[in-house]
Amino acid sequence: MSECIEDMLAYTELTDNILFKIIYMENTATEVQEAKNIIQRVFTRDLYTCVYESIPLESKDFHKTADEILKAILNKANELFGVTYKSTDAVVEVTYLDFGMKHQNPVEKLLVYSKHEENSARHLPKSEASRILGPMTFSELLIRVYSCDRDKVKCQVLDKAAKAWFEDMQSGWNQTMSTPEKKKKEELSLSMQITPSSAGKHKARYSSLDME
Repeated sequence: MSECIEDMLAYTELTDNILFKIIYMENTATEVQEAKNIIQRVFTRDLYTCVYESIPLESKDFHKTADEILKAILNKANELFGVTYKSTDAVVEVTYLDFGMKHQNPVEKLLVYSKHEENSARHLPKSEASRILGPMTFSELLIRVYSCDRDKVKCQVLDKAAKAWFEDMQSGWNQTMSTPEKKKKEELSLSMQITPSSAGKHKARYSSLDME
């Protein structure tokens, strides 16, 4: 069945019935057992819990990997709450969104026709485009943090740690960027009600978290 991905005709014939075929397979290989466990979790809705999602960020200014973010968040959880989690306790997903052309404006690649030249297509120069279609961001990313189990306290800790890490990261951006960029980011932060804080302030803010 795994070879169907190389044969589009065979692939289109696959249905949800393949899930039951995998579950009832007698093959004891590790890969098959892992697949069975995943399917069983889907059937029983034993899914990871999304505990945090960042505001949209400009992808061209972001260079951290999911592993780096996860490590920083787990360190922040230990710093703020004195708890130690393993890398298998949470998952970080960095999702990139664009129009299929990274940072480029897809409209600039379109061919347009004129009523004066119905048989001739051309690219629309930026100087001729409406000012409403001015500078825009054509790609962004979201950072999501998932807890691998549904323990309420663990979800709360990961959520607070992720928020604290994000605020610290934004604070670092504000210190390194130029004045116009800094003003723009500050306006965005205010609109999203995000205030960078020190680790000490985080401790005071989250000290009321019930860890029992």
